Amino acid sequence: MNTQEQPLSYEDFTQRDPYLTYNNFYFYFLEGVFGEIYREKDHYQIIEQKDPKLVTELRSKIKSVIDSPGDRVHLLKTCDEFLYRAYLIMKTDHVSNDELFS
Repeated sequence: MNTQEQPLSYEDFTQRDPYLTYNNFYFYFLEGVFGEIYREKDHYQIIEQKDPKLVTELRSKIKSVIDSPGDRVHLLKTCDEFLYRAYLIMKTDHVSNDELFS
């Protein structure tokens, strides 16, 4: 019996009911102290090594969202595809969704 948590589908990952399913996952790509704290986690190093271009792109996109006026939950939709790609890279057998999204 496999008890490992499977990755979410894109539809489940991007659901807003009314809050983001992925909660604070985008914090890994923030500038400043919050981003630095999240990037200290071991599972973040996986994406740094496997797809540094995606990391750079996400950090730029997240900065644009943070700097824009409006509803952040709605504005983050522009990042969903990129965040999901990052999630699939960072989601390993030993990292739970709860850990990634908190």
